[in-house]
Amino acid sequence: MLCYTEHMEICKLCLSKFKDYQQRNRNRCGSCNTKIRRFRAKAAAVKYLGGKCERCGWSGNQAALQFHHKDSKGKEFTIGNVANKSWDSIKLEMQKCILLCANCHSIEHSTKNDKNFLKEALDYKGRTLKF
Repeated sequence: MLCYTEHMEICKLCLSKFKDYQQRNRNRCGSCNTKIRRFRAKAAAVKYLGGKCERCGWSGNQAALQFHHKDSKGKEFTIGNVANKSWDSIKLEMQKCILLCANCHSIEHSTKNDKNFLKEALDYKGRTLKF
């Protein structure tokens, strides 16, 4: 009879219980290992693309740096979420991208920064909001 409580370990990062199926004396669960691989892949990709926002020059926590595909049609995968891709395939995908901070990336994708929209919004004569 198979016992599911044998070889149970506690993850040193998230403190959840996990089964060490291969009995390799692991100290992290699979979820935490995946998060670490994703973090390391993104850190390498950020460094490869210069480590700062291409628009404003901001550099800081990699959580606020994002990969903007210059042509979204050519996008094969999201670089910031890769855990099991080869470095060569990540580099191929990065050649389609520029590195932007979260602010510049939001502005890049905003539909509210078009000149016609801004003119219309500023000229709007409807009810104004009072603070």
